[in-house]
Amino acid sequence: MASFTQSLISCLALSCSAAMMNLSAAAPAGVLECQKLLLKGPDGRVCIILDATDSKPTISFIDSKGKANLFLTGGDSPTLILKNKTDQEVITVSLDKDQTPQIIMKDKKNLTRMQIQGGDSPAIFIKNGQNEVVATMLLLQDGGAAVGLADKDGDVAAFMRGGTSPSVSFFQKSVEPTAAVGISQNVPHMVLSSPTTKDNIVLHGGDPTSVLFVDEQGDVPILLSKQGLFQAKKESSNQEEKKEGKIFTKEDLLNPLKDKKLNVR
Repeated sequence: MASFTQSLISCLALSCSAAMMNLSAAAPAGVLECQKLLLKGPDGRVCIILDATDSKPTISFIDSKGKANLFLTGGDSPTLILKNKTDQEVITVSLDKDQTPQIIMKDKKNLTRMQIQGGDSPAIFIKNGQNEVVATMLLLQDGGAAVGLADKDGDVAAFMRGGTSPSVSFFQKSVEPTAAVGISQNVPHMVLSSPTTKDNIVLHGGDPTSVLFVDEQGDVPILLSKQGLFQAKKESSNQEEKKEGKIFTKEDLLNPLKDKKLNVR
């Protein structure tokens, strides 16, 4: 029996020696190689887990109850995840498939309520309990910024933009705004639109200050200013004659001021 025990111990010693030799051959001196490493505190409790058994290396931080509440994942899309006491993800910091950084914050029902996006098009999105975006802050193409506020269904209700043509537009379940105030072509304007007839009233702050009535074709049949009341003549049937009825066009005046198609789905 004693000889058998000695033989077993010898075999184990040889196996351990062989393993150490293989480890020494694979790794340089002073380097420890492993696929999973558990770090324990003075009380013997695991507090950090380094795991590389999967294709994505992960560092997990363990709380006093033995649950992981902080994850750091590497790989092609590095991610940082924070969990609450009920083991639900509440904050995620990551790079998406286009390598754009983003921060996602969730509620107790695991629904995304706020998202911060970086990259070339930085933006902030806020969602309600129905998963509809109700507030947005984003960057405009001209370098300015804009803020959008929506109703409970996610339809834009107010849109404020800065940049070279600052304005505030108001919507009521419509693609085009029913009211807007801002600066277009370096001139202040206020536009009121009919939701049924698509006619517009424009308060024009230029020189002279005037009130324009714009029809749904974009023509201005009536203009009122300190110089008097002007009413456009009807266009002649001869197309070669000069059009006297157009003082302004919708493209010249309204398009730079209005934020169109914000509620198109």
